[in-house]
Amino acid sequence: MAYKYTTGSTFRGDIYAEDDAQGNTYLDWSEDALGVVAGGALTLTVSGAVVNVSGSGIPLVVDGAVSASSALYGTDLVLKTGPVGGDAGSIASIYIQGTSGTEIIGLAGGNMDIRSDGGSLNLLGGTGGALYLGSDNDTYRVTLDTDGKLGVGTASPASTLHVSGASTLFRVDELSGAMSNPVLFVTASAGVARTGIGHADPSSTFQVSGSEASNYTSFTANVTLNETHHVVAFTGDTGVTGTLPAVAGCTGRIYHVVNSLDQDSNPVVVKGNSSENVGNANTLDLDAGQGNSSVMIVSNGSSWVILGKYAETGGH
Repeated sequence: MAYKYTTGSTFRGDIYAEDDAQGNTYLDWSEDALGVVAGGALTLTVSGAVVNVSGSGIPLVVDGAVSASSALYGTDLVLKTGPVGGDAGSIASIYIQGTSGTEIIGLAGGNMDIRSDGGSLNLLGGTGGALYLGSDNDTYRVTLDTDGKLGVGTASPASTLHVSGASTLFRVDELSGAMSNPVLFVTASAGVARTGIGHADPSSTFQVSGSEASNYTSFTANVTLNETHHVVAFTGDTGVTGTLPAVAGCTGRIYHVVNSLDQDSNPVVVKGNSSENVGNANTLDLDAGQGNSSVMIVSNGSSWVILGKYAETGGH
């Protein structure tokens, strides 16, 4: 492309593209500024220390190569901050503003702020790419992978929420956030996970500091127990049967079964699933007249083991 001078001396004036038939793309010199006009619209103005970029499309595109010998090889754009005007004590800043004038990206003093301009703030990884949040110079701390799995302390989450770390893995405090008021802690030591409720340093697999409650359900008719039951009381004035679930798949599950019938002569029958035993037989009668008003049983994976029978101390 060649160029030609417009009206003026050889050294002063605007520069037009010679092959621009419309004559609307040129360098425009004014008294205090240099402008670049493309298609009749002023797109770039340099005036003193101020550079303004405008346009109806993308106002500024940086698309170039950096020398292979440079440490920034492969980088298209570098914005570098430093002392202002040679003043070592000053800090230069970079700000990107939204349409409302609110700073949405700010870089100053080594800190970076990202805000929305009144709407949602969307951080999206590329197609097939995960989203990473890091600290301490490129160390990944939080990962959101393409399957929606969130990893804390791991770049390869294996479940919907995957927390990897040492000592306290998960912690919930009350509003004050004081260690003296813990709510929930999950810790790990030597590969053993421990959970504490109201206890910041559990010494057992599960440790509760405070009261404990379980589900209490009452029935007046026959019922088959399941995982939602724990303490089961049978009431009314007729004998009933509580059938236990299959022992397979519920090893360690404990039930408390209580005979609260109105008549001592009517027993509560605790029955094993199919041919499975409760103690040494397929059925166990809870007859308050015989001194057995409640029983606690646990599944060992092959049968129901009786942990204790409890006699009623008062009348119905």
